[in-house]
Amino acid sequence: MTVAVLMASWPVVSAGASERLAPDALIALSQQYLQDRATRVTSSYTPVDETNPSTLTRVATTDTFSQRIAAETPELDRLRSKIAGTAAEFSHARVTVENAETTVAGSAAEVRLTETTELFPARAPAAQNSPTSHRLRHTLHFDRSAGTWRLSADVLDLPQNALDPVPYVRAEKNGPPIPPAPPSEPRVPDSLTPSTPDGPRKPRATNTATRAPQWYDRRAAVGYAVKWAYGRHPDYRNYGNDCTNFLSQIFRAGGWGNVLEGDNTPDAWWHYKIARGQVPMNSNTWSVAHDLMYFGWHYSKRLRSYANEPARWGDAIFVDWDDANGNPGTDKHIDHAMYVTEVWDPWDWAGIRVTYHTNDQLNIPMSVVSDKAAERQNKGVRGIYYFMDPGD
Repeated sequence: MTVAVLMASWPVVSAGASERLAPDALIALSQQYLQDRATRVTSSYTPVDETNPSTLTRVATTDTFSQRIAAETPELDRLRSKIAGTAAEFSHARVTVENAETTVAGSAAEVRLTETTELFPARAPAAQNSPTSHRLRHTLHFDRSAGTWRLSADVLDLPQNALDPVPYVRAEKNGPPIPPAPPSEPRVPDSLTPSTPDGPRKPRATNTATRAPQWYDRRAAVGYAVKWAYGRHPDYRNYGNDCTNFLSQIFRAGGWGNVLEGDNTPDAWWHYKIARGQVPMNSNTWSVAHDLMYFGWHYSKRLRSYANEPARWGDAIFVDWDDANGNPGTDKHIDHAMYVTEVWDPWDWAGIRVTYHTNDQLNIPMSVVSDKAAERQNKGVRGIYYFMDPGD
C-alpha cells in the first residue's frame, strides 16, 4: 500500500523522472493534481497560474484534458464564492492517496488509487469541527512527451448518475447509471410536505401521538453512520446503490428491530444473515429508498415527517431528484436517503451536515448537496427533500 499526504504548499514533484522512479513520480503527480482540485473550492485558494486563472492544476496536462478541466473551473469558483461567509465555507483541503497501483507501458501510464479528500470548515463551532470528506477510487491516465508526463484523464469509480464529489463538476465516471429500484408503494402524497432552505420556520413538534412508541438511540445511530461512512459492514450486503441499505443499518444501530421477518410486504422491515459465506437477506423496505420511507412514515410510524422545523442531529432525509429513467427530475418517488450527522444551525442548510453512501460522503452541508444535484446534466434540478424524525 502506498500512502501519500501532500499539502498544496509543498514543493511540486518534477514530471521528468527516470523510468526507475516513474511509478513514484506518477503517484506524486496524481496527489498534486487532486490537492490542487480540492483547494480550488476553499478560501485558501490562490491561482496556480496568475497569467491563466482557469488553470486548475500545476501538473502538466494534455491539451484535451486541459480543455475539459478548464470548463469546470468557473463552476468550482462559483461554488467557492457562494459558500464564502456561510457555515459551508471551507478553509483548506487535505488529500490522502492510498492503495496506489501504477502501470507504465512505454509512453502511457495508468494510476489506480483511492482518494480521501477532507475539506476543513472555516466557521465551525468549537465542538463540531470535523471536515466534510469523501472517499473514492480513481483511474488517472498519463501520456509522456518530450520527457514529461502529462495527465490525460481522471475517471472516477462511480455510477454515471451519482452526485459529483464537491471538487468536481460533471466528472467522468466509469460506472453505468444505476436505474431506480421499482418501488412497491404509490407516489409520495401531496399531504407530505417537503422542507425547503427558505421555508417558513416552525417550532419543533413535540406531539408524538401519531407515532408508534419506541426508544431510539441517536448517539449510537450517528456513531454508526460516521464509523461506516467509508466502509461496508461485513454483516450486510453491499448494493451498487447503497444509500438505503446504509440508512437501514443506521436505523438498526439506533434500535430498530425487525418487523414481520421473512415477509416482503410494505409493512415489513428486516435483515438477517443466513450462514457464514452466504449472502445476507433483507426486505425490499430495507434497501429501496421509497419503500423504506413508506415503511417508516406510513406503516410503522417510526418516522415523523416534518417541514421547515429545526433539523436535529440524527434525523433522516429522503430525496426525490430523478425521473423514472434515472435522469435529473422529480416524479414523487424517493431516489436517495441521507442521515444528519452534524447540526451547526438547525435552520440553515449550510449548517446541516449529512452522511450517505454512493458516493461515500461524510458531513457534507445540505446546501452543497442541493448545489451538486442542480449541476447534473446542467438540468438545475435541486430535488425535493423530505425530513424525517426517527424519535428519541
